[in-house]
Amino acid sequence: MSGTPSIGITLNQWIQNIKVDVLQISSHSRFIFAHKEKIESFSKQLIEFSKGLQVIDNDRRVASLSEENHFRRLTSILSDIRSLIDNLTEMNFVAYVLKNPLNIITETLESLQNDFNEHSAALNLCGYILEINEEENKINEYEDYQTLHQRLSNLSLESKTQDIARIDKISEIEEILAQSYSQIATVIKIPTQEDIKQMLSEFLVHEIDLQNYRKIKAINHGIYSVVYSGYNVDSGKIVAIKVMNNKSPSVNEINYFKNEISTLSSLKCPAILPLVGFSSTTPLTLITNYMAGGSLTNRLHDHERPLDPSKKTVIALGIAHGMAFLHKKGYIHCNLNSSSILLDADDYPYIADFNTLKRIAEIKDGSCSYQQITPWTAPEMMISDKYDQKVDVYSYGIVLWEILTHEVPFRGLSPLVIAHEVTDSNCRLLIPQNCPPKLAKLIEVCWSKDPAERPDFSAIVSALESGQIAFLGTSNGPVKTYSENFQVVVEESHTNEDIAHLIDQLDSNPLVLKEIISNILVRSEVISIVTKPTFETSLRLCIDQFESESFFKSLVNLINSALMDGTTDEIFEKMNILPLLMKLFKNHGSSKCLNFVNVIDALFLINPIVFTMDYFKAMSVFLLSSDFQTRKNVTKLLSKIVEMEKFDKETSLVPIIPCLIVNLKADTITDFLGILIRLCELLASLDVPLRSMATFNAANNFISLCLVKDKHVVSHSFRLINKILSRSEPTEIFVKNYINNFPNFNHEAEDFIQPLIVLSYLVKNPIFNQLFVDNIEALNTFATYLECEDQSVLGFSLRLTHAIVSTSEKNARYGILCKPIIKCLSSSNNDFVMMASACLSAIVPSMENEIAQILIDPVIDYFKKSLSSNNPKICQYALSLAGMFSLSFDGAEFLENNKLLKKITKMLSNPELQQLVLMILASQSKQDPNSKSLVKSITGIVEIIGNDENLNYLVLSFLSNISINPKAAKKVALHLDKVLQQVSNPRLQRKSIDVIFRVTTAYESCDNIEDSDFIKPIIQQLLPFIDSDYTQKIYQILENISTFEEGKEILKKHLPAFNEKLAQMTSSSNERNICLTLISRLSH
Repeated sequence: MSGTPSIGITLNQWIQNIKVDVLQISSHSRFIFAHKEKIESFSKQLIEFSKGLQVIDNDRRVASLSEENHFRRLTSILSDIRSLIDNLTEMNFVAYVLKNPLNIITETLESLQNDFNEHSAALNLCGYILEINEEENKINEYEDYQTLHQRLSNLSLESKTQDIARIDKISEIEEILAQSYSQIATVIKIPTQEDIKQMLSEFLVHEIDLQNYRKIKAINHGIYSVVYSGYNVDSGKIVAIKVMNNKSPSVNEINYFKNEISTLSSLKCPAILPLVGFSSTTPLTLITNYMAGGSLTNRLHDHERPLDPSKKTVIALGIAHGMAFLHKKGYIHCNLNSSSILLDADDYPYIADFNTLKRIAEIKDGSCSYQQITPWTAPEMMISDKYDQKVDVYSYGIVLWEILTHEVPFRGLSPLVIAHEVTDSNCRLLIPQNCPPKLAKLIEVCWSKDPAERPDFSAIVSALESGQIAFLGTSNGPVKTYSENFQVVVEESHTNEDIAHLIDQLDSNPLVLKEIISNILVRSEVISIVTKPTFETSLRLCIDQFESESFFKSLVNLINSALMDGTTDEIFEKMNILPLLMKLFKNHGSSKCLNFVNVIDALFLINPIVFTMDYFKAMSVFLLSSDFQTRKNVTKLLSKIVEMEKFDKETSLVPIIPCLIVNLKADTITDFLGILIRLCELLASLDVPLRSMATFNAANNFISLCLVKDKHVVSHSFRLINKILSRSEPTEIFVKNYINNFPNFNHEAEDFIQPLIVLSYLVKNPIFNQLFVDNIEALNTFATYLECEDQSVLGFSLRLTHAIVSTSEKNARYGILCKPIIKCLSSSNNDFVMMASACLSAIVPSMENEIAQILIDPVIDYFKKSLSSNNPKICQYALSLAGMFSLSFDGAEFLENNKLLKKITKMLSNPELQQLVLMILASQSKQDPNSKSLVKSITGIVEIIGNDENLNYLVLSFLSNISINPKAAKKVALHLDKVLQQVSNPRLQRKSIDVIFRVTTAYESCDNIEDSDFIKPIIQQLLPFIDSDYTQKIYQILENISTFEEGKEILKKHLPAFNEKLAQMTSSSNERNICLTLISRLSH
């Protein structure tokens, strides 16, 4: 992306704005009441698009003018979508549907979708294209019209009156439904529940009862399905539950689902995702083993958990093993990519997503459709040629490149461009120079244009297993260990003649196990006992009859010894002993039984069951153990449990939080702090634990961690504080503590902006402003952020400054911030300049006599440049600041002396800026009515008087102020006819009379007052309001006019009226004396 420089907004900022807009659309779409299916489908595609931006959303390059135009169009499109959604809410949908054609939603969405794709492609944002699925659209259209018909019909039944428009619309919908159903029935064929069961009947052995499973949380949202983590109620086994979005699946969709079941159930391989079961009840549900590591795509872009070289080689080997197995069985995957590879807790790979799986015999000629082309698609699939299993080898080469570079292949290119680059230009991705030569050669040969040159997966497996090809830095051990998963293992016997007697006794007397447990010392004897078929029965009998602390400790030590051998995992997995140990611990355990944590950890890895609240209560006591290593181990274990989502519900995690917070101290060993923070971050990602952390005031503990030297700890502590404050209001104690410590924080942490984000949460607290301005060190520290070279930090600092100074009471101490803010006025980033100007506009009124310190050359330069700008927005900010200056004498003098007033006055001709300019001139005239520039502008300003009441008010304010200057009053007198026209307007009456008063009392205006044509309109306009709130001032005007012969003669005609008014006045009336003088003068 390149082009002419823009005003300085970074790609990161644009992308974040788009992401926020997409999230708002997704959130709003849940509340729509009409056309729900279409909108939700569209919204899901936008979410997928947003996810595709994650690998470039840290790009801080400033967008070019061309890019900015495309971004602005994208945001405008998203705004149009939000407006459309707002029209379809429960409150608005009836009026909207009745007013518009029924097909307007479909046509509008298609138009917006095409526009969105066009501008997204122009920006090369990501490879995701918003697709129009004709079949899905027809189903959605039908379901939407059904819902709309039902809702309008219900409204008609509820209404006491007949709405003809609604009745007509219902009839129109009925006609469309009839047509749509016939089309859907013939084109798509919507199967019934019975049809679905029949289509999947050959797999009934794998059908499960969904009542035995519980969802925990959504872990992946796709266009066609949502994947949840969940667990089996009986066994506690964690699973992945994939729920199809379409509740009325088409035949094709069911066949895709059937294909996936067939593959997962029949292809047993350590590198292929194991099937747990499926449910044919709609929405169709597929349950597989839970892959804690997520997709390979996400893992490659997870900077907090990078894959080491050995794991990368293991992943490459596992994929090759799985694909070799598929090809051996006569299948082609057809859609192998990094998203279709899942990783378990050990980062071992599993091939998934078998919707596109085909048998070689079923392959027909024909190319992919435009929508089916991806960066992983082999060139022969893009053209009308036959293809075979080698298309998967091509895709594998792209995946290897992803693992090598952590980049997105062909990022930002549309499917059409990808097809052109790969097929016509034979272009391939750039392999880094530091790539091992043999690995580079493998990648190149995998994506060879000629399929015959691509290797078989069996050859790739041999090369990787032998170590000939590997990622740089790979150790042979992990690769060898992983390879053993694909070999047939013969278990060795562990019986020993030395323990034969004990085994014989155990067979005849299970309870002898208690004595054995208490006295056994040799590990070989432990293994012999544990591997005995009667061990589980004996153990359960002993637990029932010999519950005691000593027995519990001995049992834990025995199991710990057995687990260290590594050969007993299968035995303990079948026994499911962890719940039994937890029960024993609750009754007889203590934090002194240190091996308990090691045992639970080992058993958890073997059989990761779901933890309940009782289990977490048991583990929480070890967070307070006096043994440091135990605290460390239990924290790691708890982190593992939370990360793998092995808990029944979020509330079960609450017991560990108070004990965890106790450990959050600045003097804790840094290594342990990192482990503690990791657990805190995992808990903070969940709603209930996050609120619990706020309840226990965890944020206060994190303040102390922001003072340590370790930048990693500091950055993560700030993030956690922000996470907590995002869900709860900061307490007064926290606000005080944070501001007091603000100057002492490690402000050089990895994420420089985090301390400011915390401040942004505190601004609205009632005590913040006073505490902040009272702490000069905190203010000075904050000022340093306004000089930061990091543009994102500087931008946020300016926005935060504006929030602080504009929402707080006036305080001259904020003047401390002026110096760095003024520097920002000369920034090349117009957004920063305008925000700096807005900050000064908020601060200047509070500076009173100290304003002189900011009336310096950079400010003059800023005004001269901004007031000459062709950008109305830039001018507006400059005028707002000038307005603040004009409120004080020093500021007004500054504007006059530097000839800025002339520039401002010239802007009166600009309708967009006219009101701001008049506000400045009105306040400027109050401070300096003798200004020559202002006097000269009188004629031009009077000409503005018209139909706009607000502008008229400002003009009259200016004339009233400037007329204090006698010379100005004489000039204003020439335009008094326009002022007189405003006297009848109640809002403008006071200002109008003020102007007339000052003009008529100015000596320099005598010439005019002696003119009857000048006097008559004044008297005519004022007399009707002589009994108003401005009576005294009107009498003063008339009395002054009466001193001139012409005025006296005209007023004599109204003498009877004045006498009548005098008779009505009380003796204490303020106007009485003036009225008496007037009558006396008129009577002679």
